[in-house]
Amino acid sequence: MLKTKTGQSYVPGKALSEEIRRGIVDTIAQNSGDHIHVSVSFKGSYSGVARKFGVSRQSAKNMWKKLC
Repeated sequence: MLKTKTGQSYVPGKALSEEIRRGIVDTIAQNSGDHIHVSVSFKGSYSGVARKFGVSRQSAKNMWKKLC
């Protein structure tokens, strides 16, 4: 088990839990202002969302892009 810079423990190769994935996507959707027309562009801060869930910025961004 390893630790990220944010202090989160993780196991390389193990996927994020469904709860964390849903939380990331929901947070970005709420901050985008348009819940009906989901867009790849997000005017908020992926870093802020990532900090909230203890994941990397790139992980938060990838979750959103996969949804879109």
